[in-house]
Amino acid sequence: LLVSGGRISVKARGVSVFYHGPPLPSTSQQQLTVVSVVVQALPSTARSLLLRLLLRKRRWYSLAGLSYSEVPDVPTAAAQLRAAGLVCWSSDADADLDSLLPELPAVMLKAVLAKVLPRKHPAMVSSSSSGTATGGPEGKAALVSSIQSNACRARLHSALTGAAGDWLMVLPAVLDTFVRLQHIYFLNQGQDLGMFLAVDRGALRYPTYCVTRARAVFSSRQCLLEYEEALQLAAQVDQALEDDNTDLAWHLLQPALTALHGGSHKRIVWDEEHGAVMPNPPSQQQQQASTPPLQHQHHTQPQQAAHQQQRQAQVQHSQTAALLDIQSPRHRSPSSNSFTHHCSRISRSRSRSPSPSSNSPDGGSDSEGLADSATSCSNSYSSRGVSRSSTLSSSGARRLSRRTPAPPSVIRTRAAAAAEAMAGNTAEQPDLAAQLEVPSVKGQVYKADEFGAAAAAQAPTASTAAAAPPLFLARFCACWVHCSLGTVAVSLLEKQKRWSDAVDLLRVLLGGNACVGRRGEWWERLAINLEHQGLPEQALEAAESALADSWVRGGDLLGLQRRCLRLGKPPRRWRRPSWSAQAEWEPRERAVTGRPLNCNTGSKSRFYGLDGSQVTVEELALQHYASEAGGAWQGLHSEGGVWATLFGLLLWDVLFMGVPDVFRSPFQVAPLDLDSDAFYPARMEQLDRQLTRIADGEAGDILSSTWAAHQGTMCRGVNWQRFSQDQLLDICQCVGGLGLAAVLRLMAEDHAGATGGLPDLLLWRTSDLTAKVVEVKGPRDRLSNQQRFWLAHMANSNIQVEVCKIREPSSTSRK
Repeated sequence: LLVSGGRISVKARGVSVFYHGPPLPSTSQQQLTVVSVVVQALPSTARSLLLRLLLRKRRWYSLAGLSYSEVPDVPTAAAQLRAAGLVCWSSDADADLDSLLPELPAVMLKAVLAKVLPRKHPAMVSSSSSGTATGGPEGKAALVSSIQSNACRARLHSALTGAAGDWLMVLPAVLDTFVRLQHIYFLNQGQDLGMFLAVDRGALRYPTYCVTRARAVFSSRQCLLEYEEALQLAAQVDQALEDDNTDLAWHLLQPALTALHGGSHKRIVWDEEHGAVMPNPPSQQQQQASTPPLQHQHHTQPQQAAHQQQRQAQVQHSQTAALLDIQSPRHRSPSSNSFTHHCSRISRSRSRSPSPSSNSPDGGSDSEGLADSATSCSNSYSSRGVSRSSTLSSSGARRLSRRTPAPPSVIRTRAAAAAEAMAGNTAEQPDLAAQLEVPSVKGQVYKADEFGAAAAAQAPTASTAAAAPPLFLARFCACWVHCSLGTVAVSLLEKQKRWSDAVDLLRVLLGGNACVGRRGEWWERLAINLEHQGLPEQALEAAESALADSWVRGGDLLGLQRRCLRLGKPPRRWRRPSWSAQAEWEPRERAVTGRPLNCNTGSKSRFYGLDGSQVTVEELALQHYASEAGGAWQGLHSEGGVWATLFGLLLWDVLFMGVPDVFRSPFQVAPLDLDSDAFYPARMEQLDRQLTRIADGEAGDILSSTWAAHQGTMCRGVNWQRFSQDQLLDICQCVGGLGLAAVLRLMAEDHAGATGGLPDLLLWRTSDLTAKVVEVKGPRDRLSNQQRFWLAHMANSNIQVEVCKIREPSSTSRK
C-alpha cells in the first residue's frame, strides 16, 4: 500500500488497483511512515500477511493458527512485520495482555492459570470445582479475573508463551490508518479491501465504468476527522435507541445540537453549476418576492444558460420569503406551485438530497422499495438525514423518560467546539435571514459529452481543489450528519410532547443548508407542532411558506398543500388556490371483503385467502385480481422493486456513462449523484434520447440487449433473481412506452424522492395488453401523501390506478 502525492496502489492475490487523484487528507507523520514502510521495506509475503490480518475482525491471532497459500512461511513473515513495527507479539514487553486474555480459549486460560499459581492455590481449587475449564462467557471471565489478580506481568509473559504459544496483533495506529484509508477510498464504511478478493474470486461482479476523481471529498484532515466523529456519534445514538435507552440517546445528541445552534449547518456550500440548480442560502439584501417555478422546456445551449440563471434567481427569492415567513409570519396567499405540474412532470430543478448508498455491494431490490438492502452506517447518516428513519426518527424513539436531559457540556466533538467558537459562545442567535448569508463558490462546469475514458488522466488543479464541491460530495461533512441527528432530536421532543422545543429546533434546521432532502419533512413537522400548541394561524403560515421552498416536492408538497386547504378555510382564507382540485383528487377505490385472522390495531392484518390459506392483504388482493371476477390479471407484489429493476435495465448505459467524481472506486453499483439533482442535468441529452426510444416502443429491445450483456452484474435496484426476462418484457409491452417513459423520467429527475410510495401491486394482462397499478390498504390503513402523489402521476401518464380496500365482514353480514 502506497500513499503519497495522491496515489494509492493496492496489490493482493494478483489484483491491482491504482488511484491517481487529489492528495488525500494527510495523516500524522508517524502513520505515514508506518504505511510507507509496508511498501518500501517489506517483501511481498509480509505485505500479504499484513493485508490478511487487517481484513480479519479479531484483535489477536495465534501464530500457529495462521495459514495462507500466498504466505508459505508465516513465522518469517510475522517476524518481518514485527521488526517493521507494524505488529506486536504477546511476548513483547509492552504487549497489551489484558486484551489478549479474553480471546484465549478456556482450555488455554486454564493452562496459563496452572503455570501462574500453585496447584493448591484457592483460585485453582475454585476454578476446578466450578468447572470453568468447560468454557462459556461466565467461566472464561472468572478465569481471566483470576489470572489478572494473581499473576505478575513477568510471570504472565512466561506462562502465556509456554501454554498458548506466540500470538500477534496489528498495532492500533496501523489499524486506524488502514481503516481511514479504506473510508477515503470507498466513501463507505460497509466496504473494505475484501472487495478486491471477492471480485478476484468471482463472488461479486461490478459494472464497468470509468473511475474519475476531479475533486477531493475532504478538504482537510480536520474535516475528515470531524466527519468520522459525527458518524461514530450517530452510531452510538442508533444503538441507544435500539436498546430503548432514550435518556442516553438524548445525552449523546447534545454535541450535534450544540453544533447546530452554533450555526455549523449554515456554512456548508456547494457548486450550483456542477448540477445543483437550488442555490446556496440567499443573502438578506436579495429581493424577497416569491415567484412560482418555471416548467422545464427544451432550449438551445444559450437559452439553457439564460433559463438556468433565471431559475436560480427565482428560487433564491422564494427561499428567502419562505424562511422569513416562519420567523415573521405575515398574511400571504398560498404559493401558486401547481400540483398538476408535479403530477405530470417533476421540475428538473427539484431533487432529493443525495445518498452515498450507491457504493453498497448489494444490488438487489425487494418489496420494501428501491433502497439497497445493505446500507452502511456512513450511508445511513450522510444521505437524506438518517436513512433508517424507522429506527431513529420515528419508531426508534420509543417510550421516553421525562427526566431532564443531560447537560451538553459532558460530551464535546471537534465540530461542536469549532461551531461554538465561531459563534462566539453567545446565547443569543442572530437573525435567521442574516445567518443564511453564505458565499457562493462556483467552479468548473462539466458537460456530459465532453469527457469519457480520457477523463481519468485529468490532473486536478489547485483552483479545482479549492472550489466548492458538488452537492453529492458536499454531504460528506459533520454538519450533514448533525442535521440528521437533529431530526432524531425533534422526534424525541415530540414523543415527550415538548412542542415548543421541537418548533425551535425545526426552525434551526430549516435555517441551515444541509440535509436539503428533509426540508419537506421539517416543514410538515413544524406545521403539525404549531397546531399542537394551539396556533393554527401560524401553522397555516408555515405550510404556505413551505410551498415556496424549492426543495419541497412530491408527497411532501402534496401533504402541505392539503394541510393549507384544511387550515385555510374562512375566515382565515377566503380564496381557494388554483391547485386545490388537483390536491384533493382521490383515486378510484375497489372494496374486497375477506375473513380476518386478526383485528388488532397496529399489527399487520392477515386474512384467509380464496384458497383457504393464511395471506397478507396484498396476497389476498392478488388472488382477487387473478380471479375471473377480478379481471383475470397477472400480477406482482413488489412495490418499487419491479420499477427499480426496469429503471436499471432500461437506463444502464446512461447510469454508467462517464461523469466526473460520480465513480470514485471500481466497487460502486450506482453513481454517487444518482439521488441528487445533479444526475439528470449531467446526462440530459442521453437520458432524453433513451426515454424517447422507450416512449416509441423500443423498451423490449433495450431490455433484451442489457440482459444479454450484463446479466448477473450488480446494479442498484436490479434484482436478477426475482424477475425473469420474459416477465419484464410482458410488463414493458402492457404498460406501454408512454407510461413507462413517464415513470422512468420522474425516477431519473427525482430518484431519491421516488424510492417510497410506489403502488403495492403491478398487474398486467397480455390478452389485451393493458396494465394497472394498485395500492392495497387494510381495514385500518389510509393512503400516505407520497402514495397519493405516485397514483396521481401514474394516472396522468395513462396508467390505470386503483386503491384496493380490504374490509372485514360487517356484524350484520356475520349474523
